[in-house]
Amino acid sequence: MFRVVLSVLLAVALLGTSMAAIETARETHAEAQVSNTLDELERAAASLAAENDPPPTGAAGPVRQLKLSLPTASWGTAAVDRVEFSNGSPTAVRWRVVSGVETFRWLSEPTFVIPGDGELVLRPGRHHLRLELTAADTVVVGRQYDQRDTT
Repeated sequence: MFRVVLSVLLAVALLGTSMAAIETARETHAEAQVSNTLDELERAAASLAAENDPPPTGAAGPVRQLKLSLPTASWGTAAVDRVEFSNGSPTAVRWRVVSGVETFRWLSEPTFVIPGDGELVLRPGRHHLRLELTAADTVVVGRQYDQRDTT
């Protein structure tokens, strides 16, 4: 009887210790996914600017559609609470994994412009963004579909 109780206590202790490591790994995986998604956005915008000439003032510029996916909660990944883009030169991006701390990053060239109030907030899930090159050689980022869109 004593061995059974001792075995159960040892198993519970090991499980408790491993859960902290699993949670840390989930957060790290989510952080890496967001960082990779932002890298993808930067590459798409840089490619749009490099492969196209800026349009004349007042004319519509070349457009690129981009599908991004932000982590949702799963056994191996923590959910991202939000990813916020703010206008500026360079554009500021902040995000927070639900159980972690807020992370900050600048987006590199080209300069990004968020229309409207200058803020774009993305939640976990899929997002369809529209990138448009402007006469000022900046890339306008607009959200095209709601995150619940599964196409």
